[in-house]
Amino acid sequence: MAVKKRKEEYGDRGRRKKQTLSTPVSDRRITRTMTTDAPRHSALFTPELLETILLQLPALDVVPAQRVCRQFRDVIRTSVKLQRKVFLLPSGDEEQTWVLVVNKNAGFAVWFEKNVTRWIHHEREKNELEQVKRREIPVRVNPFLMCDPYHFGVDPYHFAVARESAQRAACGSSEVWRFRAGGAIDLRHLDISLARTYVTDPPCRMLKVTLEVLIKAAPRSRYHLTRDVARAEGVTFGDIFSVVMHERGYVSGGHATNYKVHPDKTLHDVLVEYESGRKACIGPKTHISLPGRVVPTKEEWAYMSA
Repeated sequence: MAVKKRKEEYGDRGRRKKQTLSTPVSDRRITRTMTTDAPRHSALFTPELLETILLQLPALDVVPAQRVCRQFRDVIRTSVKLQRKVFLLPSGDEEQTWVLVVNKNAGFAVWFEKNVTRWIHHEREKNELEQVKRREIPVRVNPFLMCDPYHFGVDPYHFAVARESAQRAACGSSEVWRFRAGGAIDLRHLDISLARTYVTDPPCRMLKVTLEVLIKAAPRSRYHLTRDVARAEGVTFGDIFSVVMHERGYVSGGHATNYKVHPDKTLHDVLVEYESGRKACIGPKTHISLPGRVVPTKEEWAYMSA
């Protein structure tokens, strides 16, 4: 049967070949396979050119690019510019101090409007009609985080116009940011590329994290805890997850029908004891507070640099 089947296949190929030969050249459909392109090969495997190409990508796409091939991984690991782009290295910029000033004649209701609140450098003199409200250190935040509007204590309309850091700072609240892809972060098997990145640039030395932990296999099981994270060289995501998993303190949560408060336990112990072997990931209510820091927009950075 196998011999007969092969003969049938060859016979079919022979018929197709005859049809091709009898078909006019103008009516044929010509397909070409992808061949090695020397210029493209030299561009992608020349470290300088590859570095320039990767620098044009969004920061969130640079880290996964390490998995393309060994050349991509080596360039990303050895390029200082790319390391700074993904917050694996600090930029080296010195910390500044910005002063928030508010127009004395403006009421609180219009503090969210532009030209009412603004930043000035701490060494510059303020206008006589302006009063100082607070002093903050401007930072750039890791692209893995996104602004959380629900922790500023303002209604949705006011937050819609309070896009700039000066307007948010006028609310009197610290900057609060949350993870872009919380459900994709497994607390027990943290991605090493994420763990080594700094939260801000310049690196902040202290922050507060409020963590919500969801159990994948048990939709109604979740835990909550709040921890202070400090590191003299600057806080990384690895420091945050190490503290929340292994530092003792209050941990509340469990199944909806068996909610408990653990006054002196680590999150790791609680998960092992009650949800052994199950995947734990970050919930949507997880957020990071940056006391004493503000995250300006590109326009604010440009204005203060002028």
